[in-house]
Order: sequence, then C-alpha cells, then structure tokens
Amino acid sequence: MMLQEKENPDRKHKNYQCRCSFLEIYNEQIGDLLDPTQRNLEIKDDPKSGLYVENLSEEYVTSYEDVTQILIKGLSSRKVGATSVNSKSSRSHIVFTFIIESWSKGESSKCFSSSKTSRITLVDLAGLDRDKLEDAGRQHVQEDKNVKKSLSQLGHVVNNLAKSSEPENSGDTPYGSSCLTSLLRESLGGNSKLTVICNISLNRHSGEILSTLRFGQRIKSVRNDPVINEISEDDVNDLSDQIGQL
Repeated sequence: MMLQEKENPDRKHKNYQCRCSFLEIYNEQIGDLLDPTQRNLEIKDDPKSGLYVENLSEEYVTSYEDVTQILIKGLSSRKVGATSVNSKSSRSHIVFTFIIESWSKGESSKCFSSSKTSRITLVDLAGLDRDKLEDAGRQHVQEDKNVKKSLSQLGHVVNNLAKSSEPENSGDTPYGSSCLTSLLRESLGGNSKLTVICNISLNRHSGEILSTLRFGQRIKSVRNDPVINEISEDDVNDLSDQIGQL
C-alpha cells in the first residue's frame, strides 16, 4: 500500500510504502511468526541490500492499528516456557522489522527524483533464567543451552566492537557465529542508530543483575556509522548513462 504526503514545504510530492516482518530465532533456527509453517529459514547476503532472510513474509501496513495487529499475531506464535517465577518465559529471540520506503518528485517532474529506504528493527532477547524450568525435559534443556550460547556470542561480538575505536576496524568481528549476531550486523557497528534497553529486577539473582549492567556498559562503547540510504536523481541518470554505453 502506498501513502502520499499532502503538504510538503520543499514543494515535492512524497509517497510512502510501509511493510513489516516478524521472525523468531528458536534453537538456532529462524521461523516466520507471521506464517508459522515457514521454519528453518536461511540468511542470505545480497550485494546491494545486504543480509536478508529468504522466504520471510512481509505484510504491508497503512496505520498504527495494522502494526498492532501484526505484533499481536506474531507474539501469539512465540515459543515460551514456564519457570518457577515466570509462567511465560521467552524461549526464543524475536526480531520485528518495519521498512519504510519513500519517493519524491518535484511538481514539474513526472519521474521520481529521489528515493529513501529506512528500517526500524526491534529485538527482544530470550530470557536467560537461572530458575529451573517446570517439567524440564530434554527439549527445555536444549532450549536453555541454545539461549545461553547465542547470548554468549552476542556478548563476544559486543566486546569485540567495544574494543574497536572505529566501525571500519570491526572486520574481524564474528557476526556469523550465530543467527542473532548475523541479523544484528547493521545494528552493531554498521549503518544504523542503536538504542538498547536493559531490564533488571532487584528481586533476582545479583549475578544476573551485574552481568546485565556490564553488558549495558560495554554496548555503550559500540560506535555505528549511520548514513541516509538515498538514491538521487543524479544517481539514476548516471546509471542510465552507464547502461546506455553497454
């Protein structure tokens, strides 16, 4: 669905197109929360757009209500488990992505003069809960093992980036060590602005609180290099000229 901005001070007509995707990482496998039949999806690398999840469904939205319905739909499919203190402890990481594309053109132009693409990614990490799971069978033990492993790898990536003074020095960062760190590559040391919220409870283990606070302190040192993803009219003309010369 395409939206159009009615008034614009720079006298350009702008059109917007918004779409969402919602996935979970469960036992190091990527699943589509908007289409639960799509499991074990693969991460691919496109030379132009970067990393993406192959066959991940996207839904177009035009309002806040549309986005809310997608969130409700996806969260209803998330993997959870009961612990002694939490009846719905998250057993998977989830990644909600909101993509906004815009096109603009001057009043005298019939063709779009520029386009921009923005991406908002919201990530909720699975809880690393030291309280024993109720009915802790083999499946729950494996879940806990994978959660600990992926969080440990995330911490390793953050530690590596925190030691780098410039984003371009992060070439040796082990992003590919897990699905989570692969998907967060742009968010950690890449082309993005990053905000991290760390949750703690004074009623929980002091070791967990200290570990969370240390993680928050380290990730503050991660430096990103955000730039506007824009294709201008000049870029389009240059590409057209190059094609014409072939």
